[in-house]
Amino acid sequence: MLLNINSKLRNIRNKFKSDKRGV
Repeated sequence: MLLNINSKLRNIRNKFKSDKRGV
């Protein structure tokens, strides 16, 4: 469960980073 949450958070952060880089 904890691992799943961490993975989800990482995915969201990664998406945010990608968006920032794309801009």
